[in-house]
Amino acid sequence: MLPVLSRASLLTALLLSSIASLGAEPLPTDPALVIGELENGLRYVIRRHANPPGRAAVWMHIHSGSLNETEQQRGLAHYLEHLAFNGSENFPPGSVVPFFQSLGMTFGRDQNAFTSFEQTTYQLSLPSVEPEVLRKGLTFFADVLYRLTLSPTEIEAERQIIQEERRRRLGARQRTGDYVMERLVPGSIFGRRNPIGTEESINAVQQADFQDYYNRWYTASNATLLVVADAEPEAVVDLIQETFGGAPKRPRPTPQDAGIKPYEKSFAIVASDPELRSEELQVVRIEPARPPVRTVEQLRDELVMNLGRSAMNRRFGNKIAAGGTSYASASVQLRNTGGALFSAEVSARAESGRWKEALQEVAMEVQRARLHGLRPQEIDDVKAELLSAAEWSVQTEPTATAQALISQLNADVTRAEPTMSAAQRLDLLKRLLPSITPEEVSARFSREFDPSAVAFVAVLPTGPEVPSESELLKIGLEAVGVTPEPESERPRATHLLSELPAGGRVVEASDHAASGVWSGWLDNGVRVHHRFMDQQKGEVSVSISLIGGELLETAQTRGITAAAQTAFRVPATSRLSSTDIRELMTGRKVVVSGGGFPGRGAGGGRRGGGGPGGVDDSLSLEINGSPDDIESGFQLAFLLLTDPKIEPAAFAQFQSRTREMMLEMLKNPAFLGARIASAAPYPKDEPRTRPLEVEQLERLQLEPTQAHLRKLITESPIEVPIVGDLPRDRAIELACRYLGALPARDR
Repeated sequence: MLPVLSRASLLTALLLSSIASLGAEPLPTDPALVIGELENGLRYVIRRHANPPGRAAVWMHIHSGSLNETEQQRGLAHYLEHLAFNGSENFPPGSVVPFFQSLGMTFGRDQNAFTSFEQTTYQLSLPSVEPEVLRKGLTFFADVLYRLTLSPTEIEAERQIIQEERRRRLGARQRTGDYVMERLVPGSIFGRRNPIGTEESINAVQQADFQDYYNRWYTASNATLLVVADAEPEAVVDLIQETFGGAPKRPRPTPQDAGIKPYEKSFAIVASDPELRSEELQVVRIEPARPPVRTVEQLRDELVMNLGRSAMNRRFGNKIAAGGTSYASASVQLRNTGGALFSAEVSARAESGRWKEALQEVAMEVQRARLHGLRPQEIDDVKAELLSAAEWSVQTEPTATAQALISQLNADVTRAEPTMSAAQRLDLLKRLLPSITPEEVSARFSREFDPSAVAFVAVLPTGPEVPSESELLKIGLEAVGVTPEPESERPRATHLLSELPAGGRVVEASDHAASGVWSGWLDNGVRVHHRFMDQQKGEVSVSISLIGGELLETAQTRGITAAAQTAFRVPATSRLSSTDIRELMTGRKVVVSGGGFPGRGAGGGRRGGGGPGGVDDSLSLEINGSPDDIESGFQLAFLLLTDPKIEPAAFAQFQSRTREMMLEMLKNPAFLGARIASAAPYPKDEPRTRPLEVEQLERLQLEPTQAHLRKLITESPIEVPIVGDLPRDRAIELACRYLGALPARDR
């Protein structure tokens, strides 16, 4: 007689049966793509797309980067990328840039390339899809693939350019990063294949080295051509056959084995540099790269892994926002890098002088999640975010830019994974996410972040507090050996607004026929503009500017506006913490944000009205999202414009992070030069045009900054453009209800 199954057992059995049935079911491929291969092995992916109309984005992906170099060739893959623009059969040296400029293109914007561990990708943005223009672009790429001249003269001419590019990167972070990477993957070539190479290898490589690498890795069978264009795919295929059909047919080369092996025991790496000001920590576990995700079963497995990662990162964010942590930022990552290495990483940036405590606290939080699991609500929040993002992608995909689409194609080609349409991905998420349980996610998280054989890494400023590697190892092992209590539950907020504001009304309005812009004044003195634009479906942008900004500062209050904007960067009110707001906005297809790092303090470049060397003349709050959820964005903006709160932890982190960046950048010649140049045109006795000084930053205090923000939101003139896929009536309705309810002010 068969045993009687309980309801829970039956559900479990059905679930396991459902997962098993996924088997090797392949992931779908976007039906909008035309995919093929020439007889010589060149693969191509083409998508017809008309944003922007009448143009084409064309990339050629070579499936080889610095990981395929020999020790003697270090840096050669990137060096070769430069030489691709310096002479070929149809484009003599010095002719490539002028030729494409004659078509109306700009080098660096429409014509570019990049090299990484596993790829070298060449990019063209063509101004026309006329056959002759496409033919010329494809002919250039065909020359790059198999007709480069690689003359000794051009190699020598480019050598010092490569060296200068390498020297520009030689700051403290590059030095410590190179040191850590080489020791993080012992016995592997991975840590010795930084794409830029070394001074010695760049000086040593000669024509024979280039020919050896070029002849081996630049073959039709090792390249994929990507085309997103406002053109018939069949016509593009004919042009690809015409321009690339003559490339020799050779077997696809086998990538070089990077030699990645999992750690057998834990160890420590300590790197220090006198130019550093931050204290950064990692706990890392590595193994060979995991295979590409090509089946539904593999996608589900990836979702289980990433749900835990995202839930843990949200938990870290909540801890930091609540204050009292020794770490200013913390995160976990699970990723393949370079097609060769998979890593599980716990990373943190410590508050100044507190690296040891930060390592202990971060390790404890990861152990808490490993031993006690992630809460169902945490997993549900991440699921809601995934579904919301996928739904928004379905809305926006038809009018996404060609550059966005081709970038996604290139990412999928790099990973050797199929490109799905937004609708296909949404359907799979709806199908798979309900079957993933919190217990399954927690168990997977525990396995991925097993600390039994890891590398403890500390990157610190040079000084007496820098530990030896044996000391760091001891501290690290003790940190991951703790048994913390479970995470405690806390009540969650249920709504942004207890009731909707009464709002205001339009008292003056006008239409500008030529631009299609409507402009109006609300009865409280707020200026509003609207233009309907559906070139990008499902997207609305609202920019709320409080006029004044740094113009209102004095020598004694320099930097206070950037500090005040912390309330917009980390949104909070007197009633709702930033964690409450993050949870309430979960699953909504809208983002409310404001401000960034004060650029002048960082060395000269900046955001805002002033440009480099000028003054930001406004405090800004941005709403970007789907028309479906844009009202939620307006509600949050209303709260931040009537009852903003600068949380103490966010204020302290703003000061500490800004201080670290400023002190570190003052040691960097490029940033120091930009800082000096930004102030040069202005009077020395005008504090608003002078770069922010560390002393001014440290003089800022929370209460005066909160008072400054209160004054700005109460008195500043406000101007608001609303642009995007939002009908005018709806835009005016939202503006009146939420912006019209703000305190009255002068126009």
